[in-house]
Amino acid sequence: MLFNSFEFLIFLPTVFILYWFIFNKSFKHQNLLILLVSYFFYGWFDWRFVGLLILSTVIDYSFGLLVANGTEKKKRIYLWLSVANNLVILLFFKYYNFFTSEVAHGLNSIGLHFSPYLIKVVLPLGISFNDCP
Repeated sequence: MLFNSFEFLIFLPTVFILYWFIFNKSFKHQNLLILLVSYFFYGWFDWRFVGLLILSTVIDYSFGLLVANGTEKKKRIYLWLSVANNLVILLFFKYYNFFTSEVAHGLNSIGLHFSPYLIKVVLPLGISFNDCP
């Protein structure tokens, strides 16, 4: 769903009305609404990555709860584990093909044949906007 599409013209006012007039009594319900419509909006682009987004959300939310309830030392560990989780996702989707291709090229140049499996997906939305597939 593009921001200049007819679907978005219907989507935004609907979400606005639900948020301010239907769920206005409870921040918890408003936050849940925003989360669900965000998944829906994201899934409109490509539903195959919604699972990845939900997994990332659950992991980061869990680490957030651990940070909120942990000791000072554990808070830092949980924060860095959360950052590492997000970096692993970024590195996998953005750089996996690049690094495996370079390793294959290097091995082929010394006579070792290596044909890696390359992932053939468009980068998930939000991972990168400066590269074209």
